[in-house]
Amino acid sequence: MSALLLLRPSRILGRTVIGSIGRSMSTATRHDNDPEVLEKNKQSLLRKHAKGSTEYPHWHEELASDAEAFVKSYRGEIDASEVEIAKLQKATKKVLETKGDGKE
Repeated sequence: MSALLLLRPSRILGRTVIGSIGRSMSTATRHDNDPEVLEKNKQSLLRKHAKGSTEYPHWHEELASDAEAFVKSYRGEIDASEVEIAKLQKATKKVLETKGDGKE
């Protein structure tokens, strides 16, 4: 995928100059390129795609870019039930308590 490049003429000190405006693209990820996370999820996907597997491969948010996760959320393609939100809140609280950053 290439970035869009626009050429725009402008006048600087009486001379016409052609400048370029590049479109930058962010590629922030949720896994921070952690090799352990990437390998674990790669093996999981390979196992689910293997012949004879009864497991169905699914989308892994931890492997997605921030933009992909945002689009999926915006489209309502994620499980945001009260039960799922409560599980996420409980897991977050546990992580904070484990790290000692939680307010007591």
